Amino acid sequence: MNFDQIASEVIPRLSKIIGLGDNEEILLEDSLLDTGADSLMVLKCVDFINDRYGVSLTTAQVYEELETVGGIISAIVAQLPAQAPRVEAAVAATVRADVAPALPVEQPGSYEEAPSTSRDVLIHTLLKSQMDLMSKHLQLLHAAPQASTLAVAAAAPSPAKTADQRPAPGPAPTPDAQAPQREDRFNVFSARKNAQKIVDPEQQQYLAGYAETYSEKHRSSKAKTDQYRPVLADNRASAGFRPGTKEILFPLLADRTDGAQLWDIDGNRFIDITMGFGVHLLGHGPAFVKSKMIEQIQTGMPIGPQSPLAGRVAELVTELTGHERVVFCNSGTEATMTAVRLARAHTGRSKIVVFSESYHGTFDGFLARASAAPGEGAGGISVGRGIQQSSVQDTLVLEYGEQLSLDTIRAQASEIAAVIVEPVQSRRPALQPQAFLAELRAITHDSGIVFLWDEVITGFRIAPGGAQEHFGIRADLATYGKIVGGGMPIGLVAGKAAILDGIDGGTWQYGDQSAPQVEPIFFAGTFSKHPLAMAAAVQTLEHIQQHAATLYSDLNRLTGNLVERSNALFKRLGVDIRVEHFGSLFRYVSKRNLDLFFSHLLFNGVFVWEGRNCFLSTAHTEADIDAIVAATQAALQPLIAHGFMPAAPALSQRTATVWERRFIQLWQAPEHALSVNIGGGIFFPGDDDSAALAQAVTRAVRNADAVLSRFDATAQQWLVVSGEITPQVVELSGYGDAIEHTVLDDLVASEQQIPFAADGSQQLRATVFVLRGQGLLLCLTANHAACDGAALATLSERIVSLYRGEAGESLSSDLPLLQTLESTYRHSPQFDLDREFWLPKIAYLQGVAYRPVERNWQQPSHRQVVRLPRQAVASIARSLKITPFAWLLSCFARGLRTSAWADAGLLAVPFGNRGKPLQQTLCQVTNLLPLLPVDHTDAASAAKQVSGLLARLAEHAAYPVLTGNHDSLPVFASINWEPIDLADSNDRGMRLVHGSQRLTEFPLEMNIYSGTDEITVVVDFIPPLAEHLDAWLQDAVAQATTALEPASPAPATSSILEPAQ
Repeated sequence: MNFDQIASEVIPRLSKIIGLGDNEEILLEDSLLDTGADSLMVLKCVDFINDRYGVSLTTAQVYEELETVGGIISAIVAQLPAQAPRVEAAVAATVRADVAPALPVEQPGSYEEAPSTSRDVLIHTLLKSQMDLMSKHLQLLHAAPQASTLAVAAAAPSPAKTADQRPAPGPAPTPDAQAPQREDRFNVFSARKNAQKIVDPEQQQYLAGYAETYSEKHRSSKAKTDQYRPVLADNRASAGFRPGTKEILFPLLADRTDGAQLWDIDGNRFIDITMGFGVHLLGHGPAFVKSKMIEQIQTGMPIGPQSPLAGRVAELVTELTGHERVVFCNSGTEATMTAVRLARAHTGRSKIVVFSESYHGTFDGFLARASAAPGEGAGGISVGRGIQQSSVQDTLVLEYGEQLSLDTIRAQASEIAAVIVEPVQSRRPALQPQAFLAELRAITHDSGIVFLWDEVITGFRIAPGGAQEHFGIRADLATYGKIVGGGMPIGLVAGKAAILDGIDGGTWQYGDQSAPQVEPIFFAGTFSKHPLAMAAAVQTLEHIQQHAATLYSDLNRLTGNLVERSNALFKRLGVDIRVEHFGSLFRYVSKRNLDLFFSHLLFNGVFVWEGRNCFLSTAHTEADIDAIVAATQAALQPLIAHGFMPAAPALSQRTATVWERRFIQLWQAPEHALSVNIGGGIFFPGDDDSAALAQAVTRAVRNADAVLSRFDATAQQWLVVSGEITPQVVELSGYGDAIEHTVLDDLVASEQQIPFAADGSQQLRATVFVLRGQGLLLCLTANHAACDGAALATLSERIVSLYRGEAGESLSSDLPLLQTLESTYRHSPQFDLDREFWLPKIAYLQGVAYRPVERNWQQPSHRQVVRLPRQAVASIARSLKITPFAWLLSCFARGLRTSAWADAGLLAVPFGNRGKPLQQTLCQVTNLLPLLPVDHTDAASAAKQVSGLLARLAEHAAYPVLTGNHDSLPVFASINWEPIDLADSNDRGMRLVHGSQRLTEFPLEMNIYSGTDEITVVVDFIPPLAEHLDAWLQDAVAQATTALEPASPAPATSSILEPAQ
């Protein structure tokens, strides 16, 4: 194999291991370490390379010799055995190995739930798996000549002197003669055996000064770490070791804690965002927990007799989680190990399934990576030294969130005892695969597999019932720890009684003939149900039970605020970091190495542990959030200034797309400007917290550049401006005991009658009306040139979620994606297919003689609203096997064909064009497409044709058919199906207010809102249509709600997509 062949395999796989997105790849000139790869990722990369190519690359070489990806590939080429057989690409269809196949290349988009982002597992895993790596580091240091404090150590010793136990493949052959010339460019790095790594002098000078200042500030922690290193084996004291930063690598030693703060032994105060690795949900040492523990200490801590509190703790767990029985352990690891033993005993099967990047503790049976061996049923491979292969031979490691994993489980279901999930992986909090988990629930239920949820981190963190409550899925068994113990060591297994009966034989009673019925597994634990743990647990769980209504909503809202403000800061500074979160668990993510960033964050008073998972608690406040954001900025400034964190130039402008220009033309003409106003209102009866509602609006659009932009008409570009959307709050009174619907409609209409200035810097307007004694009315008005209806609907939902304290984040505007959106589309094969589809149809439509309705743009539009029984419409649609929208569209279209406006112009339908990358993006990508002529005259056949036509149009929905030039293709009417209707969220206490539109883009515009009980059709039209509108609308509504007679066979006609001439 030559350089290019190896590169084609190595680059995609290494990119996946280090966590790059689906459309990103590491470059040949990139340093693996500078991409943000930690030591475990490096080890995974080396394992992959050695397994795939039969070479003996070492982690030490990657750290010190092979500075770039190209250098690594050159080293592979240099070590390839002569006549080495090509490793076959086939990997069993049912098991996704942790090795990239040669051919075919892994298909893009395999992650349907979220972009794949590989993460290191929790730092505790390093207790076993990284001893090998640490040995190599120590040998490297012992062998290296002494250098200055912050100089990078000299080249590593030869591979034979490392701890890697793999047999050498034999003498290295001559590099492939077909390798390209660039191979020599990278060979130069592997030849520099004794060279020091080049460090920019200015950077080295800064690091030296920083290390001195940092060490002085934390001198006692550093001194004690050094003092006790000979006797205290502590993996945390070496985690993330790099020779260049070894002088600042030591754990902080804590003196005391209180609430959300801690103090080290040097007296430095920190805001804690580690919070005991997620233990301290209620903050450090809440008074009600401490008092109970002190009481228990004073009465004694008997080990042997049972704690009288154990039963109450078990009862609380079942009440909060809905599980039936509980058993106590000492840790999350022990709990999950016990759960697997129970599952195997219950099913009589041996195999278990775990997922890559999940962490389930330090039990040997969980510490496996995906097998590189092809063939169905292949077990995992142990992750490091001391873990026997026999320990993981029954452990299948699959990819989380992927369809292939579901297929694997189905294929081997009869052998699988348990499928274990970390429902939201702590190292990938953005991956929240609801549909995947639901499918797993169905498979395990049907196959008799125990579905085991590891909720050691998510349990009691996201909701009282944990992730199971959040996703609405009940596991057979679940393991818990951390939060439950209120700061004390604890673990527990909860679940179905039929499975938990394997602990004690099942329930029985005194005074009768009952007895245990189930043979128990082996289970024991000296400190299980420890009196102090039970005392802390009962107080913690009772507090959660009493305050659940507000505890989680407030905490999740606080975390969402921190995430949004942090991401806004990173975006403003142009640095490659983002924060992802699940509830109050959050994580800083980057393609770059963030060790120095975290060190500087700690230096500025924010405590982050070595594993980098972060948590907020109920003890944190808005002032803490302010301080964390300020510390983040202070941490980044010197790193940016000295080139450690290069700041990419922020994209501040982009060219308007063809889909936007249709609305821009209207907006920039003063007499038409009001026709681009879209929006409505949300009424919150009885509410009075206008400040919270205004803040929810500001938060929801904090990162949305599309509405924080000014349009340059000369350059036809959007220019991003800084600032925030701050809603105007207006107080009104005098409405008595009840407020009329017309009052709300008039208020919304008044907002929609204010045009957006042609040179304005904000394209979204929000007003909160405080109707004293009645409630709050939020009016949202957007410029259709910057924000389409689907985006506005999503924004409305997000605002409501934030206002109600539910989980939610701000919407974004992905400027780089939007910048290239049109260009990418126009150069794609899809564009050619779309053009081939549309050109003959456009030519046909242009040949039709139209008689457009004359309109006076100075006259305001009129509005009619009709409501249809949803059940009647849905029933007819179901009988035809089409959607309600297709049925309604066909009814209105047939009515127009026989109306006075039959030749007034085209009937058009907007298509959202929102693929996955744009689903949560605030922007305008809607494209208006003409509805082609329908041939059938009977209602059923016409409706089915319309349904088929909509499906075909959706396949070619991005082509710019109607781009604003209405002369050759005049549009008479548009009919739109609105994606949401908040009016039916009665349980959330709100309703939608439609308002009215002063000007419409087309003579007739219809928006259809589907509610729970009724369908609302809002019709805006120009005055000349008033004479015939009522009759047309009544006829169409009557047809839409009248059951169909059985249809006779339809005569053969020309295709709807090839209209008759």
